[in-house]
Amino acid sequence: GTSCASQHGRQLLCDLEELCAAHEEVVCAPRSCMGRCGHGPNVQVWPASAAQPSLVSGVRNYDDLERCASACAQGLRPSRLQRDIARLKFRARRAASAEERKGLLAEAFAKVQAPASPAEELQ
Repeated sequence: GTSCASQHGRQLLCDLEELCAAHEEVVCAPRSCMGRCGHGPNVQVWPASAAQPSLVSGVRNYDDLERCASACAQGLRPSRLQRDIARLKFRARRAASAEERKGLLAEAFAKVQAPASPAEELQ
């Protein structure tokens, strides 16, 4: 299908909420159809400094997601560890099988449990 729902729109909302969790100026909420079927998943971004929202289409990978989040969350700079885990969770939410999802989440948990050097944490 070409709807946002069929293109992982709900998962995208979860990804965006997690990425922007520390930024209370960002509100993540589901929307009704924005009329851009086939170009999605689509996200409406409304930075605090803007007079009106803008539509971002085709948010299909983690890099697109981070660019979209950066547009509305001032100073969004995930650490290397946060980014690595967010990428794994992004992929896990879209995994074709439970086994693939389980493997990606296990990799994310291993990163959290592994002690990082101070230099790695700041990257």
